[in-house]
Amino acid sequence: MKALSLPSLVVVMSVSISAFAQECRLDYGQADLKELRLSDDYRLAYLENGSGEPVVLIHGAVSDYRIWQHQIENLRRDYRVIALSLRASFPNSLSRSPTTSAAEKWSDADDIIELIEHLNVGRVHLIGHSAGGGFAVDIAVRRPDLLRTLILEEPAVGTGEPPPPEILNVFGSVIERIGRGETSAAVRDFINFAGGAGSFDSQSAECQQMMVQNAATISITSSGQVLPTPTCATAGTIQTPVLYIKGEISPLRDSPFEMCLPPHDSVTISNASHGVHTDNSRQFNEEVRAFLGRH
Repeated sequence: MKALSLPSLVVVMSVSISAFAQECRLDYGQADLKELRLSDDYRLAYLENGSGEPVVLIHGAVSDYRIWQHQIENLRRDYRVIALSLRASFPNSLSRSPTTSAAEKWSDADDIIELIEHLNVGRVHLIGHSAGGGFAVDIAVRRPDLLRTLILEEPAVGTGEPPPPEILNVFGSVIERIGRGETSAAVRDFINFAGGAGSFDSQSAECQQMMVQNAATISITSSGQVLPTPTCATAGTIQTPVLYIKGEISPLRDSPFEMCLPPHDSVTISNASHGVHTDNSRQFNEEVRAFLGRH
């Protein structure tokens, strides 16, 4: 197992987890999944529901399309909702296509762009959580023509600065445990580090299983992914209407990155940590609907 690069640590440390128990239907949407064959021959799974203006949902690490089930069920009444699973996230294969050489690079942001263009739905409302928020920022900077609005749920954006030694130590230990086949223990360590002691065990058995199924995403960035590195200056050029969502009790609530954005809407969701859309899905959905209704 390769070690994580320094930029990747900044992104994956902000994972799609909740400090609270939540419902996780492991079979959610599986019968209706679609598949896009990307330009490098990789097969990307996504779920599409509802009709109306398109809303694309991008999850964070240790997660997949199923983490959005409460948003899909709520929004599909009035919107065409598309939730994809990024590379190596369930039910997708590992990051590389069988025809991709070890020297070739790939980008989750490019995959999302290719999916939006394939759907041919015009401009979309793009919602990204954590690492998914980082990819959403990259798309907003590079391809504003694809977006109606941009909703960032505590986005994880690389700063270019090396992480502190304690973070390196934790990630090194987690990667080593995965390499030894101790996947469940590694994911528990990872989740407890990101969400606090006991975070993993507070989840239902189904939620724990979902996280373990997506363990590969912890180290996926070591296998050839090109990570977005938007600067404060480039983020300031975003012209798409932005809603920035943060959790009331999240350690990442006061990210300096928010100050880089041009004037935008911002909301703090009560009783929510970093996994805002799962910690308090009711208020999250209300705020998202209100913002979409204004744009």
